[in-house]
Amino acid sequence: MGDFSYHVGKREYRVHNAPDGPCHSLPKMGTRFVNHTGTTVKVFWSRHCKGHYLFMEPHSGSQGAPLWGWSFRFLP
Repeated sequence: MGDFSYHVGKREYRVHNAPDGPCHSLPKMGTRFVNHTGTTVKVFWSRHCKGHYLFMEPHSGSQGAPLWGWSFRFLP
């Protein structure tokens, strides 16, 4: 089960999802991404999980996170 947090403006959001789950496309640009659990998260620089991306490894905290992103997906 994925456990992932990010900020939009000053507000923090936390998402829990099974691996290979849906694409989470953010309404506004997200920042301060943190991966809390044993699931890899693929963070995209464009909406709808398309375009350039970075992987955040399991339990990486904020290591490997982009400075900003528009969408993400939990991987197995």
